Amino acid sequence: MKQFGFIGMGNMASAIFEGMNSVFPKDEFIFSEVDNLKAEVFGQKNEVARAKNNPECVQNAKYIILAEYSIIFPKIFLSDSIGLCPFRFWKKCMMKKVGQT
Repeated sequence: MKQFGFIGMGNMASAIFEGMNSVFPKDEFIFSEVDNLKAEVFGQKNEVARAKNNPECVQNAKYIILAEYSIIFPKIFLSDSIGLCPFRFWKKCMMKKVGQT
């Protein structure tokens, strides 16, 4: 399991990643990105693992950085194809925070 998962790898996420990468090794990161070209460029440039989709990213990271426009949040959380819902997502985050699995 990776330490950090990024959902979305735009300018904001890339900047956050650059700062975090100065503290944590690259093998502690995984990301998901719907734009294949952007994902390939970022993955090759930074040698970071790419998840097939958002649920895989969430399942394989201890902490999630949600770096998408807020207008996209409902699509991320409520889409049947994504398989996430706010309750399950936050429950996972809160359980990790208090040390449960």
